[in-house]
Amino acid sequence: MSTVLPEWFYPAPPGGWTADMLDHLPPDAPRHVELIDGSLIKYSDAGIKHFRRVEQEDGIPVVYTFELEPAVTAYVPTGIHRRRLRTNIGFDVDVDLDLEKVRR
Repeated sequence: MSTVLPEWFYPAPPGGWTADMLDHLPPDAPRHVELIDGSLIKYSDAGIKHFRRVEQEDGIPVVYTFELEPAVTAYVPTGIHRRRLRTNIGFDVDVDLDLEKVRR
C-alpha cells in the first residue's frame, strides 16, 4: 500500500515552523493544530514504545525509527528509511517518501 501526500504537504522551512506561520497556512491545510506548552517530558518517561523522527537530507525526507528498550529505558534505532518507509514496528506503516513523484 502506498500513500500519496496531499497537495498542501510540503517540507518545513529552514529552522522549522513557528506559531506565527499558522496564520498563513493554505485553506486546505488540516484544521487541528496542537501547540506544545513548552514543558519537556521525555518520550521514554511517558512510556511511548516507538517513535519516528523525520529529517531532511538534501531536500528529501529521511525517517529514523526507534524502539524503547525496557531494560535500560532508552531508545534503540531500528532503521533509517529513504524513498520508502515500510515497517511493522508499533503498527504497519508503508509510506512512499519520494517527493519527486509529488513535484511532477
